[in-house]
Amino acid sequence: IKTKLIDGMIKKYSFTIQDISNKETINDGYFNVTLRLLYSVGLLDFKNRKNELNNIFTINNQLLEIFKHKKEIQKLSRMNYYHINFNNLSNDDIKSFSEIVDENILILNKVSIGPFLHGAIIGPLLSNLGFYKKIKFKNRTFFFENLDENIQKPINKLLNYNKLISLKNNKVTDKGEFFFKRMSAYGVTSSYLPMLNNIDELLTGNFNFIWERDEQNHEIHVNRSMNVWGSGGAHKTYFKKIDNLIELIFNQEISKQPLGIIDIGCGDGTFLKHIYSIITERTLRKKYLDTNPLVLIGTDINKAARVASRKKLNNSDINNIIINGNIGDPIEINNLLKKEFDYNLNDFLNTRTFLDHNRIFEEPKNILHKNIDTSGAFCYKGKIISKEKLINNLIEHFKKWSPFIKKHGLILLELHTINPKITQKNIGKTLAPAYDTTHGYSDQYLIEHESFIKCLEQSNITISNKSCILFPNIERPTVSINYIK
Repeated sequence: IKTKLIDGMIKKYSFTIQDISNKETINDGYFNVTLRLLYSVGLLDFKNRKNELNNIFTINNQLLEIFKHKKEIQKLSRMNYYHINFNNLSNDDIKSFSEIVDENILILNKVSIGPFLHGAIIGPLLSNLGFYKKIKFKNRTFFFENLDENIQKPINKLLNYNKLISLKNNKVTDKGEFFFKRMSAYGVTSSYLPMLNNIDELLTGNFNFIWERDEQNHEIHVNRSMNVWGSGGAHKTYFKKIDNLIELIFNQEISKQPLGIIDIGCGDGTFLKHIYSIITERTLRKKYLDTNPLVLIGTDINKAARVASRKKLNNSDINNIIINGNIGDPIEINNLLKKEFDYNLNDFLNTRTFLDHNRIFEEPKNILHKNIDTSGAFCYKGKIISKEKLINNLIEHFKKWSPFIKKHGLILLELHTINPKITQKNIGKTLAPAYDTTHGYSDQYLIEHESFIKCLEQSNITISNKSCILFPNIERPTVSINYIK
């Protein structure tokens, strides 16, 4: 963050967003996201006011300690350039990379907060090695593939420094095996490095790059292909938990079964592929595939995701229909299915995974529900969204979908925030800080599970308690699996 903005916060000691905006040019929505994040990891104290602009934040000693090392942290952040451009580094880049690795190790050893900064360097590095298929490991032995030898040495040095490998015997350590097996799981957060590397613009400048695209129509704030890859890897555990629901639905009498499944926001097709194998191998439907073929439909607003889905399903010889579709407009999806394929959305089991929070915000038509609370910080194109507006927007969103899930229902996997007071007491034990960061800055809307359920109920949608599964537990529900009608 710009030094001037930091100095203004320190000088004030206790301040509101309104106080800072009176002195500095800020995008209050993204600044609000930042302050909530700092509060959730115990770096700010907080007093709630009804108006988000007047919430009182107080700097504590932990944050002051970090501010003392702001120059060193800025040097460490230079590594982001190499993470973002990992697959296209020039010879000069590779030489500089080696020098910066040495500098980073010196800094991490020098500053008192060094242990808290390792992940910011190692997470993106592992994501790149995994996504671009530059590393393999088996039986505790690892080796690089199609990677310039001049960059292998500094990478080895970093992995060894973080005790993921041992250079003495070229083996992966116990710690390393744990992280290597989860390389794709870090891909979601790492994919947002282009955005996080422009945090100054988000907070004080032109934030429009969040919505802009390059000449190939690719988003510029996120590596979407890595994001889709990371999502597929990170979500496999959750996908397995819905197997019983899928079996229940497709073990019904054939006349009661849906035509197939439509996955809204299909990503790279991992979820559809998984469901296909469950239905065709473990349910009654497998006996009727000749007379009642299973129709798999995926929709995604992102072209890279649609391409990845088609490729994955086609490579597995799975018939599929992949179309453009916006979760905020089920009527348009239904009309397209009718026109192009003579299908009705209501004849399918609807599914979606971690997508409702990614809808494009629309001003609610009415503010009818004022009794549902959330601790979240919400922003749309730089401006704060009040909690009341966000809650009513979500209720109206679910009401749009209600007519299309009456017949066969909706399996919905969703990501949630948790109250910062809970996050503070469980630092290092929740996913909330990472997801609050990437989603808050990119105009996505995570609310607590309890508030989420209340919004569904206000939309005349019910959830069976038997089919509601929470991760990691009921005390800190970050992910929920729900079967709703």
